[in-house]
Amino acid sequence: MKVIKLSSSASLLIGAVLSLAACGQNDKNAVKSAKKFPEQTAQKTTKKGGTLTYAIETEVK
Repeated sequence: MKVIKLSSSASLLIGAVLSLAACGQNDKNAVKSAKKFPEQTAQKTTKKGGTLTYAIETEVK
């Protein structure tokens, strides 16, 4: 009985350590690629007039 508890506790501990180790890796290439995008989008003049078509989805009981 003690062997089963010890082995299950050890496997649980090893699983938790491996899960946390996998989440802790840093990817510096992802940070560099994110900095390539501009900080702001270009501001364009607004167009006057036009029609906006939209739909509202509801549940009918």
